[in-house]
Amino acid sequence: MNKARMFKMSLSLSLLGTLYAFVLRLSIDWIKKSKMQKELEKQNSIIKMALLRSQINPHFLFNTLNNISSFCLNNPQKASFAIKKLSKIMSYMLNEANGEKVLLSKEIGHIENFISLQKLRFEEVNFVNFKIEGKTDNIYVSPMILLPFIENAFKHGSVTRPNSINILINAKSTEVFLDCSNIKKQLTETEKSYNSGIGLKNIKERLELLYSNRYHLQIDNDEKEYRVKLKIA
Repeated sequence: MNKARMFKMSLSLSLLGTLYAFVLRLSIDWIKKSKMQKELEKQNSIIKMALLRSQINPHFLFNTLNNISSFCLNNPQKASFAIKKLSKIMSYMLNEANGEKVLLSKEIGHIENFISLQKLRFEEVNFVNFKIEGKTDNIYVSPMILLPFIENAFKHGSVTRPNSINILINAKSTEVFLDCSNIKKQLTETEKSYNSGIGLKNIKERLELLYSNRYHLQIDNDEKEYRVKLKIA
């Protein structure tokens, strides 16, 4: 009787040991798969971010190169200025913009170079009002996160009268506020056909990937004015 009981106990312990080993193995496999899945998701996000961030506006580049070509013939000093600004923009995109974060002051420098090139295209140089408030050299943001909204203002804004485009960047502690508005211009048929909204869709995807529940985006769009208010933390 004792032997039978010992046999059953031994068999039970053996089965429990086997079951424990099996469950442990499943747990290890699950953890490995879970880690692998997370790593794949992380890599996918990195690749997606790189693609979204690298999409330079082709119209901006085309217009800038055309302007430089024209300046070379008519105004070499302006051509030299434009080449320097464009080289700074491209250098920023190739170097600084590849990182996860960049100082807000550097991002603003990139925006200022962009605005300088835009001003060269038009006779009314005071059509844009760009203001910065707060300390910008101790706060980090994702590269190229603000510029698409500013590009959009230049693309669709009127440039024939003063202060038709207004841009405010305000830094407070760990938060950054962008208030960008433009008086609308009459779009050509070419501009209407190109206005697909892909750029805005991309920037919204980037905001979701980078800031998730740490941003607030408000877009007001009426007949005369387009306005964007963005807060990121």
